Amino acid sequence: QRVLCGSSALSAPLARLEAAQKGKGQPVQKVRVQDKVFCMAGSLTPQTIGQTAYMKEKGYPVFTLDTRRIFDETEKKAEEERLWEAIRQVYETGDFAMIHSMNTPEEVEETKRIAALRRIDNTQVSSLVSSVLSEISQRAIRHFHIRRIIVCGGDTSASLCARLGVTGMKVLEEIEAGLPTCESVNEPHYRMVLKSGSFGSREFVEKAWNTLLLETRE
Repeated sequence: QRVLCGSSALSAPLARLEAAQKGKGQPVQKVRVQDKVFCMAGSLTPQTIGQTAYMKEKGYPVFTLDTRRIFDETEKKAEEERLWEAIRQVYETGDFAMIHSMNTPEEVEETKRIAALRRIDNTQVSSLVSSVLSEISQRAIRHFHIRRIIVCGGDTSASLCARLGVTGMKVLEEIEAGLPTCESVNEPHYRMVLKSGSFGSREFVEKAWNTLLLETRE
């Protein structure tokens, strides 16, 4: 594949060129579609914590994974079923659900303390949290045939993509600086927003949700 490398300033004239080419054809319009969107947040950065809090404040259905319960297999299964039931009920009548890991300093420290008693270090804890979040997310995505997904957190994004069998992405359009929508290159084609935990405005998840529901038609 040909890859253009160099200054980021190259993107400006390339964007103008693409816009000019589109302008020669039929007018392009954005059409809102009715579809389910799933969101998962596993990052503990202030930006993602703020984005999660914003979605709760706006009244969106947001559910918290109790990370203190993921070290015992029986408790982990019970916690997964609790979240699954909450998600299932939402999607029976609604079109959006979000899950995230515990993110207050007290909850995070308690999780680490429990892990330390089991000789599990912080890196392993992070991987385990991502794995549990991804397992629950995969179940919801496949059960409800969801094709529009938002993920907050780099490791969390990698974990979910691996579970869904996503091997590559086509970049579509930018929502905010450095945060585009993408589409998986292999089937089924997922429309996704995968963001680093430290990126995005407080309203970003809501913006991403609205963007994922828009389709370009000529």
